[in-house]
Amino acid sequence: MDSAVKTEQANELLLEVLQSFFIERDTTKLCEIVISKAMDLTHADGGTLYLINPDDPQLLDFSIVVNRSLNIYMGGLSDKSINFPSIELISKQTGEKNHKNIASHAAITHELLNIEDAYASKDFDFSGTRVFDERNNYHSKSFLVVPLLNHSSEIVGILQLINACDPYGNVISFSKDYESILSVLANFSALALDNAMLSHEKNEVLINLLAEKDVDKLLENVLREAMKICHADGGTLYMLKGEYPETRLVFECLINKSLNSYITRKSKENRFGPLMLFDEDGKPNHQNIACYVADTKETLNIPDIYESTGFDSTGARNFDKLANYRTESLFVIPLLNHDNDVIGVIQLINAKEPGSETTVPFSPDLEPVIKALTQYAAIVVNLQILLEDHRLLLDSFVQCIASAIDAKSPHTSAHCQQIPVIMDLMVDALNCDKEYFPEHEITDEERYEIQVASWLHDCGKLTTPDSVLEKSTKLHRMRDCIHEVNNRFMILRQQTELNYVHRIFENPDKADELKSEMDQALQKIEDDRQFIQSCNKGGEFMSDEYQQRVRDIAKHGWLDHDGVEQAMLDEDEIYNLCIPRGTITKEERDIINNHMQVTIDMLTSLHFPKDLKRVPEIAGGHHEKMNGTGFPKGLKRDEMSIPARMMAIADIFEALTSRDRPYKDPMKLSQTFSIMNNMRKDEHIDPELFNMFLKQGVWKRYAMAHLNPEQLDIEDITSFL
Repeated sequence: MDSAVKTEQANELLLEVLQSFFIERDTTKLCEIVISKAMDLTHADGGTLYLINPDDPQLLDFSIVVNRSLNIYMGGLSDKSINFPSIELISKQTGEKNHKNIASHAAITHELLNIEDAYASKDFDFSGTRVFDERNNYHSKSFLVVPLLNHSSEIVGILQLINACDPYGNVISFSKDYESILSVLANFSALALDNAMLSHEKNEVLINLLAEKDVDKLLENVLREAMKICHADGGTLYMLKGEYPETRLVFECLINKSLNSYITRKSKENRFGPLMLFDEDGKPNHQNIACYVADTKETLNIPDIYESTGFDSTGARNFDKLANYRTESLFVIPLLNHDNDVIGVIQLINAKEPGSETTVPFSPDLEPVIKALTQYAAIVVNLQILLEDHRLLLDSFVQCIASAIDAKSPHTSAHCQQIPVIMDLMVDALNCDKEYFPEHEITDEERYEIQVASWLHDCGKLTTPDSVLEKSTKLHRMRDCIHEVNNRFMILRQQTELNYVHRIFENPDKADELKSEMDQALQKIEDDRQFIQSCNKGGEFMSDEYQQRVRDIAKHGWLDHDGVEQAMLDEDEIYNLCIPRGTITKEERDIINNHMQVTIDMLTSLHFPKDLKRVPEIAGGHHEKMNGTGFPKGLKRDEMSIPARMMAIADIFEALTSRDRPYKDPMKLSQTFSIMNNMRKDEHIDPELFNMFLKQGVWKRYAMAHLNPEQLDIEDITSFL
């Protein structure tokens, strides 16, 4: 075949390949096109495509290995992985360039190599090739090795073709007529691969940026990715804060590879003060590079800051002097959000030539890429800042509601603030537990959901009448009516005493006897008064005997101002004073219990985002019981989530140990656990969660910080397990 025919066929093939490059964006498919078309053009029996390792540019990775006569096809679109080790361009042990390997030599020198007989070559080490041949009963002879160089003459990969064949299948040398056309093909391949890999890398970066929720980490990731794309040795990131004329750039992060430095805003080593965008007269500070970029929204690419006359390089010089460094090339980019407003500035320092430590100017070709990345990153950062602000707003709103609930009654004050504390401790315990819930772990998102539910678990109490919520004693009706009962006893005492005085005056000979009766009668009145006084306070239990005594005392008569006899206690007072537990009647208890349904209704009506969807269920289940006798829905254990069951334990524990309930003294831990132990036996609370609560020491950590010393009367909880 003459040279003209070869050239014509090569041009047709090249045109076909170029069309494919314009269409295809997938890196793997592009690699397939490169090696397949090159082998077809040169009639090669085998071929290997190497690509520069994206994380370590000193390594050549095998991308595709093909041998037609041996029916070998690895890498690429095949399902067979390549287990050959990467080829070092520079030895990690000696630091010397690897010119012995033919592929690494071509990568280092950027030379095309055409070898007629590998076995006869004295310039390169083909020992690996010989091992391959022996294993596969093959003979690798002719080689054509072509470097893939991008627009910046940076090596992207190596195309290695093996054993050109004539029409009869005999191995021949690679025709020199194909060298120039392969060089063109290689250059276009490098450009296509470079763009595809950069596009893929950008997509990966954008996906990773979107996945990060922590603003500080997100900002750091933006800086690292910008440094990676631009081969920068270092970089700093500032965020814009404040309003004119106090607008300033606040330091966020510094990374420098050569100095092995990593400093953030929160680091102890942070000595970077804010950069003011305006001076005392309100004029823009255009002497500082970062401030200039923030004010003008321009991107600056400076080859050498020391030689730049337009800006003050004092800051860079001072840093260099302290760090024994030399700041040279700078690439400064504004972070622009979707409204084209500046939210920060990135400074990239000292671009490095790929494969060496030589500092070079930043490539202008990367400016569109890095500007697109930073603009997208700025939008993501701005979005995360907005989301964080909204979350802070939600937190403050939720805590405001909780404070309003606690403020309705000083007797349950801080209850809504203490439940989140206990629940947070229980989440920690659950994540550490290996006995009862080894497969269950609460994520950070779920923890936040639980916290919101904890703050809002009693929000329905906002609708509970104050007269019920504030009922600190049995006779409390906006105020404590025990005072009226005391007045009746006082009147009865006065009337009794006056009656005896008249009788003594009429029967002086029985004065001593009557006086003794009077003292006994007055003492009886006082004893009854004090008994009623004690009953009014409420408690954990009131016996039937005590209830009967209240009814008996109620029958005592006293005369009102019209001289009409009245009972000491009316029916409503008797009913309230005979409340068996606490200070709330059954009807009032129903009103209070209704707060649970109101809580669920209120929270269900809110449009919670996906990660807070369980808030109504968690908050609304803390009065349910494991046996289904609770309220408001009568749910059983298996119908409730673990956080909802946790909330029930937290609510009971806080209520029993609370120091703010006027109708009882702060309960000691021993008594608290005895009551909760009975509740566990009666299937009111989750037994495994209560055991975890005890064993993991949740009670102890809370008690040490929030209970009175005299309440801490136990150390060993074994008897309660």
